[in-house]
Amino acid sequence: MFSYTSILLTALLVVGSFGQISGQNPAKYSATKGTSRTLQKGMDFPDFPQLGSSKINRSITLPSVIDNSTQPYLRPVFQQTGASCGQSASVAYNFCYEINRLRQLPSDTISNTYPDHFTWNFMNGTLPYYGEGVSYFHTFDILYDAGNPTEEVYGPITMDDSYYWMSGYEKYFSAMHNRISGANSIHAGTPEGLEILKHWLHNHLEGSEVGGVANFYAGVPDYAHLPPNSPEAGKAVITTWMPNASHAMTIVGYNDSIRFDRNGDGMFTNHLDINNDGVVDMRDWEIGGLKFINSYGNWFGDEGFCYMLYSSLAIKYGQGGIWNNSVHVLFPDTAYKPQLTIKATVKHNKRGRLKISAGISTDTSRYVPDYTMDFSIFNYQGLDYYMAGNKNPDGKTLEFGLDISPLLSYVQAGRVKNSEP
Repeated sequence: MFSYTSILLTALLVVGSFGQISGQNPAKYSATKGTSRTLQKGMDFPDFPQLGSSKINRSITLPSVIDNSTQPYLRPVFQQTGASCGQSASVAYNFCYEINRLRQLPSDTISNTYPDHFTWNFMNGTLPYYGEGVSYFHTFDILYDAGNPTEEVYGPITMDDSYYWMSGYEKYFSAMHNRISGANSIHAGTPEGLEILKHWLHNHLEGSEVGGVANFYAGVPDYAHLPPNSPEAGKAVITTWMPNASHAMTIVGYNDSIRFDRNGDGMFTNHLDINNDGVVDMRDWEIGGLKFINSYGNWFGDEGFCYMLYSSLAIKYGQGGIWNNSVHVLFPDTAYKPQLTIKATVKHNKRGRLKISAGISTDTSRYVPDYTMDFSIFNYQGLDYYMAGNKNPDGKTLEFGLDISPLLSYVQAGRVKNSEP
């Protein structure tokens, strides 16, 4: 019979050695997640809160083409290791682009790029995901409450080790400064939703001079090529997706004029009912598409890039469309600084049976803290490996740090707030 252990780390505010406290004011958020998912309008599955058309700046006229692959914030194409596409797309491409855009840093050095395996390795060694790939929804949770280290701190994007957990408090403390404040979805399967997405790609829905990128899930088929009488002729294009959403990718731009004759009638149209369902809508479009970057290396598509028709956003998932007809965008928090952290060293030979929580109390005589919080890492993850992810004798011990700043919301003038009415 397996035994599982929950470790509670308690910060006693009267004993400074238990935590690291900065001189800044407490962060203004509670211990609840900023990445919650619920059923959204027009979607079949729970998703992040939707960005609506009210965010659009109507004074901005969209150009017919946007290509953010030319921005210095998009890292070079790389080939993922393991089934880490969700983390390659969401961390190495999306998060890296968005946080470097805010910091005005190019994504061309290991001090400014972010590895996919920090988040991948926590969830990969967790049933039932082992060896099957991990949804980037879990990655957003980790980006929210733990952050992500740079490649300079963690190791290169080429690391082929699905079990490694980094050790060292300072490394985890560094990661805490690279995080998101939240995530949103865009229901892109309608002309209205497509317009919101295009504004995000063009101006971040805020009038910015630099647009954003977005993630999506789909099943990747063999790609076709744009015909000679289409703009970008000869470039790779996907017209419909496979039924199961088995791969994550990153949208980097759009082109309103690319075209592909989907029904073989010799024409390129957006006004005919080519699927014979009695309705003319976005699912019938043959003109216009998005540009995306993949994590299969330079051999895929056009040096790692490919187009997808706008219609593939609208086709029902499972019948040729993307998952939930939805794309996902991130909001990095470059101003955030942890106010209270815990430094811990844990020795164990089966890390997957451990859950680490943190609590806070001002009473040194109490054995149980007044308030506790859980984390998206060190939460029954990593299977029956040593803490570091190997079988080396010293691999049983891991030093790490956790951000427990949300617990400060329960503290007032050196004492724990009374939550009773």
